[in-house]
Amino acid sequence: MNNNDKLARAADNRLVRIEDIPISDQKRYRLPLLLRLARQVATLSPECEICRSLQLQIAQLGADLTYRPPMSRQSFEDYLLVMKSIATHLRRSHGLVDKRYYVKRYVLISFTFGIMLVLLGLILLSFGVTLLTLNITLIALITRVVFSYTIGYFMDRRTRKRGRVI
Repeated sequence: MNNNDKLARAADNRLVRIEDIPISDQKRYRLPLLLRLARQVATLSPECEICRSLQLQIAQLGADLTYRPPMSRQSFEDYLLVMKSIATHLRRSHGLVDKRYYVKRYVLISFTFGIMLVLLGLILLSFGVTLLTLNITLIALITRVVFSYTIGYFMDRRTRKRGRVI
């Protein structure tokens, strides 16, 4: 076990006990995301000054969840804003990505390109070009989406192995 794993486990233990918070509140307060952010910040804090200061914010968020009655609307929005700023720092400064980032990205790009080809096929069909054009573009759309999903899946898997996922 390397030093980064020890830091991440210590951050989990200090932050909040999951058993103390009901499951509905865990989902509402996005506790799994908070724990993942805490692990990544603890892992990156030895080399980043901003991550060291973010550890204090994460500890405060954990204290807010543990020792407080349900949050008001404003404090809940502040809570989500702090989590968003932490995730943004990790994405921009350390090159981390969200779960299934590449799958979402490649499928969206290929689907958009495929829809444009289908529309082109419809336009050609209206000008008298055969129905074969439309059939080819629909099959190509499905094939392209499946192919891009596969590429995105393998890129996400490689990113997960490298520990670069929030």
